[in-house]
Amino acid sequence: MSPARHPQMLAKMSSGTSKIALLAIALYQQISAFFPAHCRYTPTCSEYARQAFLQYPVLKAAKLTALRIMRCNPFAKGVVDPLP
Repeated sequence: MSPARHPQMLAKMSSGTSKIALLAIALYQQISAFFPAHCRYTPTCSEYARQAFLQYPVLKAAKLTALRIMRCNPFAKGVVDPLP
């Protein structure tokens, strides 16, 4: 039984994967609270990722998060960069 042929099964897999990603992001945010903030973007990359996994399907959220992290570098000007 392929998940692609059964949308309900795919939705259940996605929500489980999103929950794992959200748990990992929450853990990261708890740990990073002990270090000085140095993010150039608003919202921070971890908050951006959290919002993406809450709002979009897993693959799109992962893509948006990866693109955001790649944009975050020492040469970035730092701007307000909300989710699309």
